[in-house]
Amino acid sequence: GPILFNLDGGPAAGSYSLQAADDANFNIGSFDSWSLTIESLSFAERFQGEATDNEALGFGIASIELLDDACNVALNVDPFTPGARLVIYEVSLVNPQGCGRATVRVTDLGGNTCDQVVTLNGVHCGPGDVNHDGAVDFADVGPFVAEILAGTGSCETDMNLDGKLDGLDVQPFTDAVVP
Repeated sequence: GPILFNLDGGPAAGSYSLQAADDANFNIGSFDSWSLTIESLSFAERFQGEATDNEALGFGIASIELLDDACNVALNVDPFTPGARLVIYEVSLVNPQGCGRATVRVTDLGGNTCDQVVTLNGVHCGPGDVNHDGAVDFADVGPFVAEILAGTGSCETDMNLDGKLDGLDVQPFTDAVVP
């Protein structure tokens, strides 16, 4: 088969398979898993998560949720029965042009919690790039002011990353604007 670096720069669409062979005699081994990571500037990031409760006296997973600090993200959880030991979930961007962040909380049936902070980059995102054009400039001023006044907006408006859109975001935004 082809050497993987020969695929750099090519289209990511297609089918992928891995062929593994044991060509030695009298040895014992195992193959547990494999994965493929495709990186591109042309599509938004996603976070693939696994919630596990493998403790001998554990109760299993009860819920997986986004906390109130979530911005521009959606949570998709594979169907599971409460008490499951493994649950797969994914966090993706609602607007793939922008940035996103969230805290995912996993709760077990015993009431114990575990938080996972997730930060995702879209195609064009970054602090201050409110219009998602790849630059923080005067074109962002109008949308920035509108979002601050409305008290709602994108992750890009929360310049000091405190989870709130308020006057404390104005100075960092002003400092970031390139004329």
